[in-house]
Amino acid sequence: MTVPIKHKAIRVLSFLLVLTMYFAAKAEESWTPPAPSELDMSWVQLTSGEWLKGDIIGMYEERLEFDSDKLGDLSLKWKDIKVIYGKGKFGVFTESQGILVGQLVKDGNNTIVRTTKGDVSVQSGRVVSVAPRGSKKLSQWSYKASFGYTVKQGNSDEAEYNATANIKRRSANTRGIFDYIGYVSTKEDEQSANNHRLTGTYDRYLTRAFFFRPVQLEIFKDKFQNIDYRATYGVGAGYTIIDDDVTEWDVAATLGYQTTQFNSVEEGKQDSEDTPAFTFSTHYDRELTDDLDWETSYSVTFVNEASGRYTHHFVSTLSAELTKYLDLDLSFVWDRIDKPQPDQDGELPDSDDYRMVVGVGVDY
Repeated sequence: MTVPIKHKAIRVLSFLLVLTMYFAAKAEESWTPPAPSELDMSWVQLTSGEWLKGDIIGMYEERLEFDSDKLGDLSLKWKDIKVIYGKGKFGVFTESQGILVGQLVKDGNNTIVRTTKGDVSVQSGRVVSVAPRGSKKLSQWSYKASFGYTVKQGNSDEAEYNATANIKRRSANTRGIFDYIGYVSTKEDEQSANNHRLTGTYDRYLTRAFFFRPVQLEIFKDKFQNIDYRATYGVGAGYTIIDDDVTEWDVAATLGYQTTQFNSVEEGKQDSEDTPAFTFSTHYDRELTDDLDWETSYSVTFVNEASGRYTHHFVSTLSAELTKYLDLDLSFVWDRIDKPQPDQDGELPDSDDYRMVVGVGVDY
């Protein structure tokens, strides 16, 4: 029985279509980007086979931050990345080799850093962090500022202002953080609260978890706690307990020096005080959902009796992402001076200050 010609044609066309799709898939699998020396941008291949072109922002906490040429900012799990061809030089911090600088190539379970002294290969699981060098250093900075304002009018006029700011810089094996928190409150045109706190830390990681802290600085002002200014400097070390794509938790201890200038003191008392200072601090940051973060920090400083015996500062913030760059922040703040200094009239400030703060944050 003779098969109609049109049926034969359909079979031939179907065969050619399947053959074309097969060879197209094979070509896609075997395709690779140009050699690293010829790259105009970085290339990343996922374990699923897709290729992405763009800029590597950095890798921290088991996630590669990648600015895709077509898809925008992406956060990719390190374990989901099969191949990387990085454009330019990178700092790569590893458990086995320390800090390495050179071109970055990842091929499955091996990560290769092409240094000036030759290629160094390490297991991809032993790579702690990656940061670009040279003109891309700006990508190592992150910024967030939050502002809040509350006003009440009626039988009494009240206004509250609050502001927070955070600046962070990370390289492959270092971390610098600056924080500011300020609060001003007025009632019937008279201030009822006015305090400002600026802190800064610099850490250098010696291993994946252990870091040396050569600088920890805090400057604090609170006229209603009878403190014109208080400066604390310390040096110490810390340990990162958890550092993954969901949770970051570290602890640190420093030994240093504190100087305090009081607004006023009782007759016969000195208006300034210097003391050794021991500080313990911890910071916890967890991503509860894609749009909700919880961040808590606590520090306690032990000083001499005249400086307050001990002080502590506690901040817990819940941040809800409104847009890519805007957050709604709800914070609880608790400051304590165990033994505050009386002013010139013998008035003793309260030891504890509590406040709830609501603000809108700009995150970049």
